[in-house]
Amino acid sequence: MADKCSQHFSGKVQMYYGGHSVNIVSDGTIMVDGGSAFGQIPRTEWETQIKPDRRNRIRFGMNSMIIQTPDMNILVDTGAGNKRTDQLKETHHLNGNKLTRSLKDVGVNARDIDIVILTHLHFDHSGGCTKLSRSGEAVPIYPKAKYIVQEKCWHE
Repeated sequence: MADKCSQHFSGKVQMYYGGHSVNIVSDGTIMVDGGSAFGQIPRTEWETQIKPDRRNRIRFGMNSMIIQTPDMNILVDTGAGNKRTDQLKETHHLNGNKLTRSLKDVGVNARDIDIVILTHLHFDHSGGCTKLSRSGEAVPIYPKAKYIVQEKCWHE
C-alpha cells in the first residue's frame, strides 16, 4: 500500500467558479528531505502518514493550476522543467518535466498561456518557465505569457 501522502497527482480534477475553470495539472514528483519538509514536527508524527526512504527523503507531487477564464489562460507555477544537473536529479529523484503534456491533457497548449503566476522562485515552482534549446540556450516555454511574481521574491 502506498503512503497516504506520497502519490503524485495523476488524474483530472476540475473545479468551476462562475465562468472560470480550474484544473490541477502535474509536472511529476520530487523527493525532499523529510526533516526540512516538516520542520519542527517530529519524525515520529509525520512518518505515520508517509514513510521516508533510506536517505530520509519523501515524495511530493509537483502540481500546478491552470485557471481558464473566458478571456485568458492563467498558469500558477511551472514545475521544475528540464534544466537540472545530474546531481540535482539524483538528489531529488526528479520525475518531472511533464507539465506541457499535463496541460495538453486538459486541452491547453503552451502558446495558449496568457499569464504565469509564480508563487515563489524555488526551482520546483519556477524551473519550467524556460527550456533548453538545441543550442543550449534557455528559451521561454510560454512565449506570449506575462509573468507575475511577488516583488520580495524577485529581489531575494
